[in-house]
Amino acid sequence: MNENKKNIEDVEYWFSELVDLDDKSRIKQLQVIQKQHLLSAKDLELLTELLALDNTTDVLEHINTLTTSFSGNSSDDPGHLGEGFQVGAYSIIKSIGHGGMGTVYLAKRSDGTFEQQVAIKVSNFNIDQVVQERFNNERKILAQLTHPNIAHLIDGGMTIDNQAYLIMEYVDGLSITKYCIENHLGLSHRIKLIQQVCDAVSLAHRQLILHRDLKPDNIFVNHDGHVKLLDFGIAKLIDEETALKTATQVMTKNYASPEQIQGLPASTQSDLFSLAVVAFELITGHHPFPSRNSLKREQNVISGKILKITQRNSQEVAVYPELADIVDSTIQGDLENILLKALSPEPDKRYETVNAFSQDLQNFLLNRPVLARKPSTAYSVYKWIQRHKSVAALAVITAVTLIGSTVFSFNKANQALEQQKIAEQQREVAEEQKKIS
Repeated sequence: MNENKKNIEDVEYWFSELVDLDDKSRIKQLQVIQKQHLLSAKDLELLTELLALDNTTDVLEHINTLTTSFSGNSSDDPGHLGEGFQVGAYSIIKSIGHGGMGTVYLAKRSDGTFEQQVAIKVSNFNIDQVVQERFNNERKILAQLTHPNIAHLIDGGMTIDNQAYLIMEYVDGLSITKYCIENHLGLSHRIKLIQQVCDAVSLAHRQLILHRDLKPDNIFVNHDGHVKLLDFGIAKLIDEETALKTATQVMTKNYASPEQIQGLPASTQSDLFSLAVVAFELITGHHPFPSRNSLKREQNVISGKILKITQRNSQEVAVYPELADIVDSTIQGDLENILLKALSPEPDKRYETVNAFSQDLQNFLLNRPVLARKPSTAYSVYKWIQRHKSVAALAVITAVTLIGSTVFSFNKANQALEQQKIAEQQREVAEEQKKIS
């Protein structure tokens, strides 16, 4: 039997066995399949994806199409469009990126009207209705987004080989993590980059659009230090129909929210969670839910078992060692509380909006009380003193001076009273002696 066909049949078998189980039973059975090597790692990943998708699409109808994308039978060569290939009014220069849904090329305008370099995202798959709808959806969504921190859509359509493509602004820069590493950015600069991402995501949310795949590779920083948010390929409009459906699992699991992992409806809180994972890595160099076992990591995400700074040990390996240079004492307290709030496993316990998350980061930078910490008079006074150290120092000096002056005056007054008593006593003695004589 053809090996690929057998793999597909194995996945179909386990899908039918697990599809009607509850979440806990599914996870337990998936662990057994992994430990006993009943499926390859790639087929186990596919099975997990299919189980998560069973409430959103007719998986059995599309299983061959979905399996093709995992089995390598599609056109997955990142350079399958060669130099000079014509896409609309643009000519391919080279391949610059390759993802699950498409290959990205650097191209230049070739119709002689004006010079322009662009990024062209071309589908890797043989076009069917599902893929075409996804690309058309991305095209419509990107057309609505106009923001300095979002790479804008220029055009889109189909190649002569019936492949969907999107022509987008070309961002000449680095992923946000690489940018921070190569430029040796300190804590405040890293936080300001995160806030730029927050601004872009907030704009999308105000237009009722979710990104649903926020990760470092989709967040670029150009040479001027400006963030550009990329790839709304699995973005989705927020509406009543969407709210009633489970979210697609075409996403990056390392940055996915608990609700996305469980196949529950995605929301603005899901984007917030993913952004908080990125922020955690940028600030600490570590993933908040570290584990070499993907299923174990997902369990930790769902249960909220986060790696706190106080729980780290010397054996913990940083995802980005170059970013793990901020001293723990600087992160502990307010900043860690901000990250923990945004990473809560329960959406309603996170910040209400991405903008509120950004504002609390600003509160941290300005030494103001943060929303992630329970308010108290002592805490507010402490934060005021941190913000106004010179004023506080002057107040302390003034208070000490006043106290010292008061004590000095009090002592002087006591001395005067003592001297007056002594004088009176001496006068009384003198008068008594005068009477006797």
